[in-house]
Amino acid sequence: MEPTGTATGGAGPGGAGGGGGGQGGAGTGGEGAGGNGAGGGGGSVPPCHTEVFAVTSLPNTSEQRPLAIATDDAAVYWVNEGFDVELPRIRRFDRMTGAVSTLAETFPKKPAATIVLDDLHVYWADSEQTPSCSGTPVPERDRVMRVLKDGTTIAAQIWTGCGRAENLALDDPQLYWTRPTSHQLRRSNKSGGSSQIFHDDPTDAAEPFSVAVDGASVYWSDVNEIMNAGSIMVYDKANQSVTTFSAAPLDASVLKEIWLAVDDSAVYWSTAQGLYRKLKSAPPDEPPTQLAPAMGVRGIALDEHAVYFTDSLEGTVSRVCKDGSALQIIELGQQEPRGIAVDATGVYWVSRGTGAIMHAQVLP
Repeated sequence: MEPTGTATGGAGPGGAGGGGGGQGGAGTGGEGAGGNGAGGGGGSVPPCHTEVFAVTSLPNTSEQRPLAIATDDAAVYWVNEGFDVELPRIRRFDRMTGAVSTLAETFPKKPAATIVLDDLHVYWADSEQTPSCSGTPVPERDRVMRVLKDGTTIAAQIWTGCGRAENLALDDPQLYWTRPTSHQLRRSNKSGGSSQIFHDDPTDAAEPFSVAVDGASVYWSDVNEIMNAGSIMVYDKANQSVTTFSAAPLDASVLKEIWLAVDDSAVYWSTAQGLYRKLKSAPPDEPPTQLAPAMGVRGIALDEHAVYFTDSLEGTVSRVCKDGSALQIIELGQQEPRGIAVDATGVYWVSRGTGAIMHAQVLP
């Protein structure tokens, strides 16, 4: 198990994408970045086979509705939605000591299902449902935030506005995020300052949801709930042009989220009809390859050989080789598994229903 990217809600060139350094894990909650792969109608991937896992929960973790997860060499990080008297928080598990600490509290705002890392910071988005964005002046109720990984500083605001930031991707030094209700993708320097509307066109961004980046492109999933249609869009950095990478048929009555991840050669995404993969070099009209049937995917992570995903409807955490072979369930009976990340030490995910932070380690 050799991770090649970073974790989101997750972000590196996947996990939700991103180029920040120092990450050990790749995934979403977030997107993930894996190694060389192939999608669509051709290509090859490294040898892959089923693995045997030992599954445990991380000690000292009994959380309130965790949503997204990311890892590095020193720690595991996640966002808690909070419930009842438990406040929404950004949390950290220290691998060496086993200590669990709170890096930031976000109340009264609740974090979205996204978290990304660079060498020094943890990034997330949070929001409130009220007041309405139609007020005058428009309230600055929704935010993109960051805090030092050791929690020694107060959380700093990168952006604020009205219209929830849903998913983050880091392309060092730029931070990207989607705003579904505003039909926008935005970006700013990861340290803050002025932000830009990176893309704003309801025609091809009805509801942008998940975002991932690599050296050449920015990818995002687009959901049109009214038309019950989805697509994967791509922005070419060199040509500064937006095109449709692939159709992504969905069933919004079951799940309207389309999670997205990229590796060096392919793009991976999920809809209520399954988990898919397509070569970056494939033409737009070439259909993707379905890797696995799945209806309730709420997170994707990649390593060199395989795709890992959670299914909240089935309560499963699964793994499939990048060529679609060796589909296996890592763990059954999970209550609302959500964000997932993978690194050299194993697979990590959150169980929103039980509050557990889970770890699956590959056995020899």
